[in-house]
Amino acid sequence: MKVPRKNRQPRVKSLTVRHIPTASPFDETIGYSRAVVSDSWVFVAGTTGYDYAKMVMPDSIKAQCRNALATIDKALQEAGSGARPCCAGHLHRA
Repeated sequence: MKVPRKNRQPRVKSLTVRHIPTASPFDETIGYSRAVVSDSWVFVAGTTGYDYAKMVMPDSIKAQCRNALATIDKALQEAGSGARPCCAGHLHRA
């Protein structure tokens, strides 16, 4: 039986991490990224229904939802993925 050595460092797989930025000032001030790619995973968070073309928040929930999903899809495309392989999604309405 092999006895483990004391003080032996565990093997840690190094991850490749890439950030998908936005045009927001939050990228620089708080380190925000629209999406983070880690190996074959893409994590997207903090997406609202804001209309970036008109620079306004639409009144209707339908328009906000459409904008949020379009923004998420754009981030996924930039990450080299897309909405098709999405395994989970949570929409929160305030």
